[in-house]
Amino acid sequence: MRLWAVLLVFTAGLLCGCKHSAQTDDSAQPPSPSVRAARNEQITPLENELYLRDKQIEELRARNDLLSERVKKLEFLNEQLREQLKAVGDAPRQRDLYKQQATENQLQIGRLQRQIKELKR
Repeated sequence: MRLWAVLLVFTAGLLCGCKHSAQTDDSAQPPSPSVRAARNEQITPLENELYLRDKQIEELRARNDLLSERVKKLEFLNEQLREQLKAVGDAPRQRDLYKQQATENQLQIGRLQRQIKELKR
């Protein structure tokens, strides 16, 4: 923020025709009231713009903090969901395998029951 202020004052000075301090002249006279008023008219909008930009920066930093916090929460939730998917990711395949085994077992039971009936005769 200090750099902006220095640049603002330096730019305003250049716009008003002021000489840089390295170019001082012994015969320099203080600016007249009309020159001072013109400089103030140029500086005031620049100061207002600087104030608005500082407020924007402040708002953006707050928004950045909020978004960073949300990203962290979402990353945490995403990791939890990944772990849950790992835990249950195999479940459909295992379910299908158990169904197949149950069907095979039912068929085996049916065969064994027929064999028992044949042996009892």
